[in-house]
Amino acid sequence: MSVSVVVYTAIFGGKDQIKEPLNFEEVGLIDYFLITDDTAATSSCYKIIHKDPIYEDITKNARYYKIFGLEEFKNYDVIIWHDANLQIIHNKILEILRFMNPNGIAVFKHSQRNCIYAEAIKCIQLEKDYPNIILRQVLRYFIEGVNPESGLYDTSFVVKQNRILSNDFLKFWWKEIKTRSRRDQLSLPYALKMFKIEPGILQGCRDNNDYSIFFKHSHSSYNFLSLNKPKPFKKWNKIIAIKLIVWLKKINGVQ
Repeated sequence: MSVSVVVYTAIFGGKDQIKEPLNFEEVGLIDYFLITDDTAATSSCYKIIHKDPIYEDITKNARYYKIFGLEEFKNYDVIIWHDANLQIIHNKILEILRFMNPNGIAVFKHSQRNCIYAEAIKCIQLEKDYPNIILRQVLRYFIEGVNPESGLYDTSFVVKQNRILSNDFLKFWWKEIKTRSRRDQLSLPYALKMFKIEPGILQGCRDNNDYSIFFKHSHSSYNFLSLNKPKPFKKWNKIIAIKLIVWLKKINGVQ
């Protein structure tokens, strides 16, 4: 039985440049889509879908489509998201389907961390979102009883079985991203816990796998990721937030 597959990504605010799939053959097994606000974007493989930004936070515009995709995807069996800084290896991508599980979602395990507290600290250090936003999010997860070492996932690939994965789960995950930190990797373990979902685990990691080649993002700082003038990061905010998260880790018995 054949499986219909769509592979897609999103670029807003010039964050990345699209990279055409390697070894591409137009044989109809896989359809490629790029969602972008760049009206000048072109591609020989990706069908370009132009969308105006919905949110001031540039990253959240891409995250919205990362979670929900497009109406055009509703008839596909498998929906594969990839971050735009990954170049797909076309003749290998279907191998990813063997890691699907009955819950309808598969991702990489994080290659460096397995703790949302450690991830939160790293995000603050790298200024991937504002310290107070991340601190409030981690505090809520602490109150909700999320185990610090309950697992961490890399969402550079998100593979979804369209007719199996709970739409309520996707809505819940998106609400966390929309109302809290833009860091979807920080909210995913919490969303999985709330819906009692154990994801399938893709072989490899973002930087080393059989399905794609990793490139660094086109930007060197996350501070600019706003349609309007971004607020400055304050060093003392970072220091205090990190100290408080370390304290929460110790309360949970994690050093």
